[in-house]
Amino acid sequence: MSSNTSTNSVEPSKLDISVLTLWSLFVLIDQHFTALFTYRNLIDNIDDLETEENISLDTIREALIYQILLKTCAFTDEWDQHLGLKTEPEYFDEIVRLKKVLRPARRILERWKGLRKFRNHAIAHNHRDEKGNHIYLGNTRFYHTPETIGDLAYLIFALEKMVKILAGAFPAQFSNAIKLSENWQYSGFDYENHPDKDLSKEDIVKAVELATNEIQANLQKDNYPFFDASSLYLDFLKNTP
Repeated sequence: MSSNTSTNSVEPSKLDISVLTLWSLFVLIDQHFTALFTYRNLIDNIDDLETEENISLDTIREALIYQILLKTCAFTDEWDQHLGLKTEPEYFDEIVRLKKVLRPARRILERWKGLRKFRNHAIAHNHRDEKGNHIYLGNTRFYHTPETIGDLAYLIFALEKMVKILAGAFPAQFSNAIKLSENWQYSGFDYENHPDKDLSKEDIVKAVELATNEIQANLQKDNYPFFDASSLYLDFLKNTP
């Protein structure tokens, strides 16, 4: 495969951005898996722990697995719908050829037939299917998704092959993507100048108390006095340094 170079301009090319998207998603997926694997022994033995620890570790495991599945779907969206199709025309033929080479890896991601539906129904949206039915009520559902450490490692193996061979085929664009990633946290968000940045503890407690009192007043006004608008999070905020 011949290497390609981006136009020397201030603005990144569409291919630069697509490579950045795929690489950054892969890195995050890899980090989630590493965290899951690092604490595997502890997480795998959650049934031996006290109830609160059990719930906390199970929540961490679920969050990490869900993030892997969610970002995998995002990765395939970028791979299938943007890379080559919406990048510069001069790279189209080589990207098509590259995708054919990597078809065995892409096919691995198709092994789990329920992954996309599970992402849509259980992770990204409101626990309803295409017909509006709640997925946890009624008939038992089965979504074919990666579940074990081995499944997830197999999935990430495919992602790694795809993104690393892409990087090797387009070294200039990969280099540009790395440079973009060094500043990307500032390119899309103006967090530095946001008026609510770095609220003090006192400001947060005051705002929470104000909202709590207002909600409680509304509940009483509308004859719902049996509801309590107080919050454990308010106690947490007050008692946390």
